[in-house]
Amino acid sequence: MRGKRVVRIQVRESRVRPVMYHGKGCHRSGSTTRQMGVEEGTRIALSSVGMTWDRDFVRLANEKGRRPVPARASPAEVLEKLKLLLDGRPTRAAILLFGKDPQGFYGQALVKIGRFRSETLIVDDREVRGTLFEQVEGAMGYFREKLDTRFVMTGKPQRDVIWEYPLEALREAVTNALCHRECLSTAQTQVRVYDRELLVMNHGGLPSGITLPRVRFEEVRRAIPVR
Repeated sequence: MRGKRVVRIQVRESRVRPVMYHGKGCHRSGSTTRQMGVEEGTRIALSSVGMTWDRDFVRLANEKGRRPVPARASPAEVLEKLKLLLDGRPTRAAILLFGKDPQGFYGQALVKIGRFRSETLIVDDREVRGTLFEQVEGAMGYFREKLDTRFVMTGKPQRDVIWEYPLEALREAVTNALCHRECLSTAQTQVRVYDRELLVMNHGGLPSGITLPRVRFEEVRRAIPVR
């Protein structure tokens, strides 16, 4: 090497993370490189621009106008306004919505999602952990990776993408399942994608004192005009 020049290339760390390659983020673990999950990528992207889920929630809440929150409110003030603090301590809902490790407190509070060929033949499956926000986005990431799509040419410069199931309908179904799950149950929220159907399931039943006949009676009663 004597008498020869050595070229050193120094690449500065990107300020915006994760760095994407062919539309995918990767994570180095030891001597291997693995594809980054959606929830992990979202968490890193938010932290790289100085945002957290609670701060992002404030922005979205104000944009939608459903529950205005002062932009400069502290995390404690936000939790107080949302009734997520009880005697100065975070409630279970606060931990599930904004906690750093919700599954450290409630190990069952996650989404099990997978593609099934039959009740016993599973093609692949995934656990989606994190806050409720991250679980919704993680489930949506799985749908985008695994669901079939077809393209429709409409004469526009860009073709339309038709998903196997409407993504907004799936987002609504998963969000409802997470919001209405029985938190005392040891079962996880499950999403099963079969060749001919998709099931979103929660363990639990109707609240005490409510029966299916009573629900049907109320539906019929409201449907009949009162004279």
